[in-house]
Parts: sequence; structure tokens; C-alpha cells
Amino acid sequence: MLLAVLFGAIGGALAVFIIRDPFAIFYGLQLGQYLIVNSVIVFLIAILVTVIKKFRN
Repeated sequence: MLLAVLFGAIGGALAVFIIRDPFAIFYGLQLGQYLIVNSVIVFLIAILVTVIKKFRN
């Protein structure tokens, strides 16, 4: 999940340098938000799979 924040910050910095608009940082924040949501979904699926495996044994 921390990598999602890092990649969002990198995306924002790249957007500012490429587009050369101060408001482009919001693009990076939006990208970071999507990455964090995806990380949480994958984390919850991993927990669910682990719980199911423990109950089967």
C-alpha cells in the first residue's frame, strides 16, 4: 500500500513536468487513489483466501 502512495507521487511529479501545469498534480493524486483502492482490494482477497485455506485444513 505504501508503494501505491509512492507511485502516485511519482505520477503527479511526472504529470507536472510533462504537462507543465501546476494543477496536473491532481492527476497524480487521482492515480494514487486508484492504486490504493486496488491495493486494498488485493489485500482483502489475500486475507479471504488465507482464511478459507485455514478452515479447509
